[in-house]
Amino acid sequence: MTPWIKQLLMGLCGTALIATAATAFADRDRGHRGEGFHGCSKSWMHDDKARAEFRAKRVERISTEIGLNDAQKQKLSTFFHKLSEQHKAMMGDSKGRHERIQSLIEGESLDRERAQALLNEKAARVQSNSPELIAAAADLFDSLNAEQQQKVREFVERRHGHRDHRPKADPAG
Repeated sequence: MTPWIKQLLMGLCGTALIATAATAFADRDRGHRGEGFHGCSKSWMHDDKARAEFRAKRVERISTEIGLNDAQKQKLSTFFHKLSEQHKAMMGDSKGRHERIQSLIEGESLDRERAQALLNEKAARVQSNSPELIAAAADLFDSLNAEQQQKVREFVERRHGHRDHRPKADPAG
């Protein structure tokens, strides 16, 4: 693995680790009331059956929006399943996560070696699941016709394009 990719992965994982710690700290009162964001119960996030139902609803909604056939719907479902597995790998064991993060800051300074070890573990888990996720995404996208692919591109631009503050390249050259 090239050094810049390794640094990028470490940076992303470090950011995720810090974001997880900040979210756990900031959201602690809401969790005691049994509420998640938008007043929803957080329990569905930990329930495989509820997550599967949510995934099935997303597959149906997206299938309707871009006009998927049954084979494409199955590929979309597979993609969401792989995405869920990748999320689980990224998040790790949720029961001990808070304690592991808290243990990093128990002393007078941050335990850098333990933080790096946690980050390396997370990067290894993400990297090991990435080929399957990429293959599922490629299988899905490659199965779409040109019109469906364009709808996906437009959705991504609408949904995430506002975050890109770089100037657009001039197509005229």
